[in-house]
Amino acid sequence: MKILVIEDEQPNFLRLKKLLSEIDPKCTIDGPLVSQTAVREYFLQGYAPDIVISDIRLSDGLVFDAFDEMNVNTRIIFTTAYSEYAVKAFNYNSIHYLLKPIVREELAAAIDKALRQNPERLSDILPLAGQPVRKRFLVPWRDGFEIVKVEDVAYLSHDCGTLRLFLNSGASFPLEMTIDDCESQLPPEMFFRANRQYIVNINSIRKLVSFWDRKIKVVLTDFPEVEILVSRDKSKTLRQWLDQ
Repeated sequence: MKILVIEDEQPNFLRLKKLLSEIDPKCTIDGPLVSQTAVREYFLQGYAPDIVISDIRLSDGLVFDAFDEMNVNTRIIFTTAYSEYAVKAFNYNSIHYLLKPIVREELAAAIDKALRQNPERLSDILPLAGQPVRKRFLVPWRDGFEIVKVEDVAYLSHDCGTLRLFLNSGASFPLEMTIDDCESQLPPEMFFRANRQYIVNINSIRKLVSFWDRKIKVVLTDFPEVEILVSRDKSKTLRQWLDQ
C-alpha cells in the first residue's frame, strides 16, 4: 500500500509516519508535500498512491485548489486542527477527515474504510461542501414520530450495535444510522466526538475530571452517572474546543 502524506508541519508528518508504520509496517510513504506547487508536480509525474492523507491549509494556500486543478482520483483522508463545516460535509460524502492530533485507532479505521470504498473524484464532490448540517432528527415515538431539535440532544451513545440519542429531559430514542454518519451531520461547534461510543453536546458538559493515564472524564450536567472518557491524545483538542 502506497500512502501520500501532504503536510507542511514536520512534527505532524513525523507523528503520521510513526502511526502509519505501526498500522502497516509494509506500507510505502511518499512525502511530505508541503505546498500546492509540490502537490501539482507530484501528480503531474503520474504517481498514483492508494491513499492520500492531506492537511487542508498548506504554506501557499488550501490544498483543495491543487486537487481540483489536477482532477485527483484517489481515496483522500483530510486532516485538520479545526472542526469546520466543510470538513464535516466531506466526510458525509465519503471523503474522510481526522481531527488533529491524530489518534492511531481513528487513523486505522479511516484507512480501512477508505480501502473498502471506490475512489471519489474530488472535483465532483467539492460542490457539496456547502451542504448544511443537520438541524433536527425525526425519531420513532409510540404510533408515529417526534421531531427533536439537535440543541435538545444532551449526548449520543453507540452500544451493542445501536445508536441512541439522549435528550436533556431524560428521554432517549434509537437512530437508524452509524455514529460516524451522525457525527458528520452534526454542527461541530456544538457536538464533540469524545470516543468511539459517545458524542456530547457542549451545553451538556458540567466539568472535566482528570483520569488515570492522562485521560479526561467528561461529567454531564443531567447525566452524572454516564462515564465518558477521552483519550490523552484527544483531551487537548477537547480543552481547546471548550475554551473558546
